[in-house]
Amino acid sequence: MHQIVFQKKQLSLLIVIGCLLIIGNVIGQFNHYHFVGIQVDNDVYFDLDQYYSSGNFLHFGKGTPIKDNASKLTHWTFGQQISTPSISLYKPEKGDYPYNGWLFIRRQSINFKNKRSGSGWSFLLGVTGADLSLARPIHNFFHQVIRGIEKHSWTDPIPTFFHLNGSRFWFRSIDLGSHWKIQGKSIIDIGSYRIGSQINLGIHFGNLSFNPYQWIQPKNHEFRFSIHIQGKFRFRFTEYGLNGKILPFKSGGDWHLISQHFTFEYGVSMALETWKLFAIGAIATRDIQQQNESNHYFLQLGIIKIFL
Repeated sequence: MHQIVFQKKQLSLLIVIGCLLIIGNVIGQFNHYHFVGIQVDNDVYFDLDQYYSSGNFLHFGKGTPIKDNASKLTHWTFGQQISTPSISLYKPEKGDYPYNGWLFIRRQSINFKNKRSGSGWSFLLGVTGADLSLARPIHNFFHQVIRGIEKHSWTDPIPTFFHLNGSRFWFRSIDLGSHWKIQGKSIIDIGSYRIGSQINLGIHFGNLSFNPYQWIQPKNHEFRFSIHIQGKFRFRFTEYGLNGKILPFKSGGDWHLISQHFTFEYGVSMALETWKLFAIGAIATRDIQQQNESNHYFLQLGIIKIFL
């Protein structure tokens, strides 16, 4: 008799625990939002085809909507980047920039302390080279079939190599009133693909977050927008996609990396309901000493869908 009562108590306890787990999971789902985004970088908008020529990215993940308290964001990116010499050098024995493809998957974990500051880390796995990264076939297909022009030779590309890289970053914004903000971010990169650091500093105006994948609940389904200008100062000890070196002190190699690099960005973002759009123009300085052009121009276009 006592055994039956004990078994009933055990069963009741298991049922209660199960109900709590189910309720907790449901509440957790309600407290999270999910997102999917597509981003395309290209210099063809400026009638160019050189250096960092193309980038295609699929973004997805989840986060907690931020109010005045802390929130978290888990952000996955599957991406491909393609680099080539100048457009006038279709069949060079040696161009002014290395051919390279960079295919990778990255996981970011971001902790927002509030609307103004936070930190995070990221890890990525990827492969460089011409073919395993799918860079050569995609690039030549785009040239021949889409644009109807001659394909590149892909002479002497960066070697094929599998990479692991990690990053740690911190960010903060300072309110200046009337939707104006100063925003900054610092990054440290360590791994086989890149070793270096970066500081971003810019001015932001508008009622959207400076992180496009961070969701702030709108008021009365309002249309929201923001504009920003930003400078990105990067110091690189080495970057495999540019000089083919894992270690900065390794001798040899044909490409001479410029350690100090600067990119100026200017852009606009807008959101209505659960859709976001952004367009960001960029002007970048030389990556390597052999580059013929002192600056390179490209445009980033993206669309994001938030699922509440």
